Amino acid sequence: MKPTKSALAMAIATLSMSISANDNVKGAFDGLGSASAWDRFVDDSSLNLRLRANHFNLEPKRGEIKTDLTAAEMTELVSTLSKNNKAEAREILQNFAPAVAESPLNQTNASSDDLLESWLASDEALRAVAPHSFASASYLGSVNKSLAVSATNAVKTDGDVNQGGVALWTHFKSGYLFDVIGFDLGTQSAKVLYNKGTGTQIAVKDSNDELKKTMNRIAIANIKMRFGDNDRHLALRTGKMELNTIHFKRDPDEWLLDKNFKATSVNGKWDNLNVYGLAVTGLGDVDNEKFTYIRDNENFAKADFDKTYSLGADYSSEYGSAGIASTWSKNYMRSNTISVESGIPLSWMGFDIDAEQDQDYLMIWSARYNWQEADNDFLINGINKPDHKAHSSAFMLGLKADALFVGVSMLNVSKQGFYDAGIGGGGQSNILADETLINDFNKPGQNTLTGLISYDWTNMGFPGLTTNLISAQASDIDMTQVLENGDTGYYLTGQKKFHETLMDINYAWQDGPFKGLSARAVAGLETNQASLKGSGFFLTYDMALF
Repeated sequence: MKPTKSALAMAIATLSMSISANDNVKGAFDGLGSASAWDRFVDDSSLNLRLRANHFNLEPKRGEIKTDLTAAEMTELVSTLSKNNKAEAREILQNFAPAVAESPLNQTNASSDDLLESWLASDEALRAVAPHSFASASYLGSVNKSLAVSATNAVKTDGDVNQGGVALWTHFKSGYLFDVIGFDLGTQSAKVLYNKGTGTQIAVKDSNDELKKTMNRIAIANIKMRFGDNDRHLALRTGKMELNTIHFKRDPDEWLLDKNFKATSVNGKWDNLNVYGLAVTGLGDVDNEKFTYIRDNENFAKADFDKTYSLGADYSSEYGSAGIASTWSKNYMRSNTISVESGIPLSWMGFDIDAEQDQDYLMIWSARYNWQEADNDFLINGINKPDHKAHSSAFMLGLKADALFVGVSMLNVSKQGFYDAGIGGGGQSNILADETLINDFNKPGQNTLTGLISYDWTNMGFPGLTTNLISAQASDIDMTQVLENGDTGYYLTGQKKFHETLMDINYAWQDGPFKGLSARAVAGLETNQASLKGSGFFLTYDMALF
């Protein structure tokens, strides 16, 4: 792989500084009181590189989509579109406006365009006239046919992905000078080598959302302070960083790059207890070179907030862990989550297992409950929903028998659907369903049953090899509520029930010249909007330069 110039230059510069510090700078401090502090700072610093190459292929297998909406359903659709996509609503109604304009009933003598605009500007006027426009069976049929053609083309276009690319990370992580202050610095660079499909699943986008082949960005640049040691401390960090707290969405490792955030965080740790607070002001997504500040994010523009705040705490011990977290944005929404997980050795349940293997044979359970409530200015899909209250819950039961893990989880989403709390996704925390590739499993009323079988082949003579089979079955989606929430795309193309099944194989070289190299191959299918069938291959090399 040929790395981009800016990322390579930064990596070389950082490496040069570190070599200088290791070989020369220590001597300059001989005899000074700060020598031991500098030695610890240098010894605790590290520079890591990551190279990644991937190929990703998705093929839409769904045939022609058919819509058979009634006059009442079409009226609701047009009313929803008028709130967040007037162009589509105008296209549906424009054939009816001329007839009304020429009718003797048109007392205002308004033109077709004027009538159409007045309907779209007033939900009351729109609901009064729309049922009449769809009273004609032939007109209603033609609109249904037009919607079906558009929906079919949309899912086939978006679902057709055949791409490959390479990426480079650099991550310098300093120690703490005088055990108090340090900094982290890292870059991300990506290059799309080919893009044969019409979809944009992993394609890089520029600041104007236009597709491009390369991306370079400083992904990590923060100052950090810590008072205390690794086990007990109070820490502060501010700048661009990667966040991996429990209430943030998982960074999908199948893309070229990772998400990063601009934030200020405070963290307190006392042995097994960890308490943290965050103020997030921006997001760098996996496929976009632009670092988007919350105040500039069009999805939340009406709420006019510029930060997402989070508070949380988690406790872990040999018996399990528990956590609580809350994420909120002023004038937008607050989401919360409570999670508990634990394991019971099978020997405690009467099974004949050696005491030294207690932790290898466990019955594991995990439960999470999420709830959220919107503020007055909550806006989703172009629709103001200040009365939004929702919850989701998940429970998982698993069996760990040495190298084998088998788990089953059940996820339920309330009728209102469950949304991200601004940028950060606080409260949306599924079990097992997070490991799927395509679907989000957060639709109104949705129930999802997920099964996972995982096996580590070390004991069979293949150290570093693991295989996973995961299947998720979703059902009971409330399509009426989907439309009320303004998700017209899913209303026209999504399924009330669907499934997604994936098989992946992971291998990490344990020693020799390829140590640090890992490979992942995945293949699967799903039966939702585009009925996708696909596969991917991902190669990652991690190198610790010091």
